[in-house]
Amino acid sequence: METEKKTNTLGYFREIFKNPKDLLTIPNMLVYLRVLLSILFLATYIGGVNVTFADHVWHWGILSPEEIDAGVGFQIEGYIACACILTCGFTDFLDGYIARKFNQQTELGVLLDPVADKLLQLFIIVGVCCRWAQITPMVWVLLAVLIAKEGTMLFGDLIIIATRNIRFHKAYWYGKMSTLVLYLTMGIMLFFVNVMRENLFLFINILCAICTATLIFAWFMYTLKYVDMYRHPEKYRQPAEKK
Repeated sequence: METEKKTNTLGYFREIFKNPKDLLTIPNMLVYLRVLLSILFLATYIGGVNVTFADHVWHWGILSPEEIDAGVGFQIEGYIACACILTCGFTDFLDGYIARKFNQQTELGVLLDPVADKLLQLFIIVGVCCRWAQITPMVWVLLAVLIAKEGTMLFGDLIIIATRNIRFHKAYWYGKMSTLVLYLTMGIMLFFVNVMRENLFLFINILCAICTATLIFAWFMYTLKYVDMYRHPEKYRQPAEKK
């Protein structure tokens, strides 16, 4: 039985990479684009991008509040970050639509699509922590909850694949809700935080608290789902819908 379980687990990963052509399907290439945009988002937001009024040229770096008040220039990385998030959201919809419409569904896409989503979520919160942790420690709480949630789901995936030979493909409403709330709250923060002077502490705390609460709720619900999958695997043995 143990040998069979190991074979099933290894067979799952062999199945994913058995066809080299799957690497170059349009949906999977859109997933790669999302990964690149996530990296661009993180580098841009942590490093900062500003425009100086003297030459109207983009520069790397973060202007001090004194420089901004003196009219030296203004920060634009928040707008670039929001554009990256919106583009990632659009390509997330588009790759799924193309995969279903043109029958380009692959096991590789099923694996990589949620990875790209999780990477963007992680980078968003890491970027916010690097820029605004000095304002409030609440951003670290948000990061800790996200890591704990995703760690639980990764562990749950490995357990049910290895012991029950079933795979978790479906995104449930509470997972979609937490992702949507994270994008909305962090997008609002990224867009407005550089232009705010008053109530900045309250503004960041409220948005982080809303996002943290929805992540905790999704974490709890997914944990219950994994327990149910482990105890009643027969309920989940229908062919999973590929993306």
